Formats: sequence, C-alpha cells, structure tokens
Amino acid sequence: MLVILSASDSGQPGLDRLTNELGGIATRHGVPALAVYASHGNAVREAAWGVRKQGDATPVEIADRWHLGSDTKAMTATLAALLVEEGKLAWNTTVGTALAEWQDLDPAFATITLEMLLSHRAGLAANLPDDLRKLMWKPKDPGGQRSNLIHALLRRPPDGKVGEFSYSNAGYMVAGVMLEKVGGDTWESLMRERLFEPLGMRSCGFGPPASPEKVDAPWAHRVRDGKLEPVPPGRGSDNPPAMGPAGTVHCALKDWHAFVDAHARGERGATTRLGLSRAAFEKLHAAIGPTGSYALGWGVTAHPRWPTARALAHDGSNTMFYASVMAIPSENIVVLAAANRGDDEAKAAIKEAMDLLTAAD
Repeated sequence: MLVILSASDSGQPGLDRLTNELGGIATRHGVPALAVYASHGNAVREAAWGVRKQGDATPVEIADRWHLGSDTKAMTATLAALLVEEGKLAWNTTVGTALAEWQDLDPAFATITLEMLLSHRAGLAANLPDDLRKLMWKPKDPGGQRSNLIHALLRRPPDGKVGEFSYSNAGYMVAGVMLEKVGGDTWESLMRERLFEPLGMRSCGFGPPASPEKVDAPWAHRVRDGKLEPVPPGRGSDNPPAMGPAGTVHCALKDWHAFVDAHARGERGATTRLGLSRAAFEKLHAAIGPTGSYALGWGVTAHPRWPTARALAHDGSNTMFYASVMAIPSENIVVLAAANRGDDEAKAAIKEAMDLLTAAD
C-alpha cells in the first residue's frame, strides 16, 4: 500500500501532510510549484504547493493545467491504436504506404513502419534538422505546417540505423502526419474527438497552459544568467505547435489521470471509454525487442517495490515544465507529478515526489 494512500491517511490531515511534504521538496529544489495526483484502487490523493508564477502571489491549484511534454507520446500512440483497431492502418503500415501521394520520398521510408516510429526505431534524429526547425513557426496552422515539414524531412534519408533505438521527436511528428492522413483531420482535432472527449478530459489542450498575459495556470520557468525567471505564455514558452504529436499537450492532473488509469485498467481487461481491446493495450505496453525498455509511447520498467510487475513510466519536458507518470497496471496504481520548471532541479523534485508516493509503509 502506498504511504500517502494508506487507510490511516484520511481526510484533511493527510492532505496537509502531503502538501507540506511537497513544499519541502519544491523549496529544496527551487521549484515555484509542484503538484501530484496518485491513485491505488479507489483511493486517491492529490495535492499542489507553490505559486503559478515566480514573483506573483497567485497560488497553484490542484485543478490547474500543466504542460506534459513528451508524456504526450503515449496519447499519440493511443490514437494510433484506435485507428489500427478500426482498420484504417496497421502497426506494420509503412510511411511510404500511408503517405503514398508523396512520390518523392527517400526509398528508405518504403520499409519504415508506424510501429518503428512509435518505438523510436525509425533511424530518425531526435529533432528536425536545423534548416527545417527554423521554419517550424510558420504558417500558424499547425497541421499544415507539420505536413510541410515532414514532407521535406522524408525526402532525406534517415539519419541513423533503422531498427536501433534512438529517441526521436521527429519520428512522432511523422507518425502524427500518418494519423492525420488516415484519420481525415488534424492531429489536434483527432486527439480532442478520440481521446479527450470520451475520457472527459475537458481541461486538455495544446501549448502553454496559461492564457496570454494572465496567471490563470502555471507559467513556464527557465534559468537565465543563473536566475530562475518566469516565461510569459506564448511562443517563447513552448515548442512549436507543429511538434504536437511529440509533446505539446497540457492537462489538469485529474484529467491526465483519466487517460493513464484507462491504460492501467485496459491492460487488466476492464472496459474503458476509449473502446480499445485488451490486446491493444497490451500491444501499447509491450517493450519492443528481447532487451527493450520502450514500448509504444511508454517506457517499460519495474519498480523496486513491485519487481515482478510491469511498470509503465515516462517523463516529459519542454525545458520549462516537467511532468512524470508511473503506472503499475497489475497493482492498480497510478502516480503523476508536475512542476513549472524544466531543468535538472525540477527532475530531482519530481523524483522525490514520486518516491514519496510509492514509499513502503
């Protein structure tokens, strides 16, 4: 049983204890705000500590939206699974097949599959090459710009060795364009229709969590000249919208939990509002290769307290926020944490918060 979720930790005193613990962690690491949401079966604990923006007294709230960074990848892979089960494409559908209207692709993409893209085995670099990255903010329509950039990328051969693991945001952008082609809409619209709406994830959107010129959600923070500073919501506080499938979702932790919990329950064979089969969830969660530690949008590992159980985990950061997820489906456990800072201090704070929620009695 989780310490924070134990039966003896009921009511406001338990919440106060958790909030105070978070405050100590955040203070030690200079993180303006830190929030957690954890469940063990039907028991739930959530807490948030700190301020949305350094230098502003507005407190963070548990219902606030947080930038999830690369934790978005599990959502993109789930969208792919939905389209696979509908027969619109298959895990072994190649880039060349899905994007057959583009006749000028490098020949290598005739054999690179959707599964290879989602498991980071397509031989693509971590990000787009510099000349294409300079174009990522134009035009304003993210779907159109994403398609243009990926078309240009696919005219070039893969950077690395196809079949070997190499973490790639670019690969998820390619997968996103494939999903757009077969889904008949932008990745953003498909995400809203196929994931957010069925799961009641009403807080979820794309880009910076806060509105321009408002402190209505946590702001991004970065270190400049040795000093932590807030970054106003807008172009400078997130990656370009074209990177969406690789990591631009923002979400309240409760809504993010709805998504992760669906995965945990789906692996156990429970019916979820996503409508995916148990086999689809198991496919998404199965590490690729005999010694692999990455599945489709999920890292696969084991927690020291449950060494024989499969743990799903991922970190996400746009360098100005940090978010982390850990789920153990067989134990009915989900733990989420988020911070409005994205460097190593934030990573350390998040790890301490996650360890706090999974400590032994």
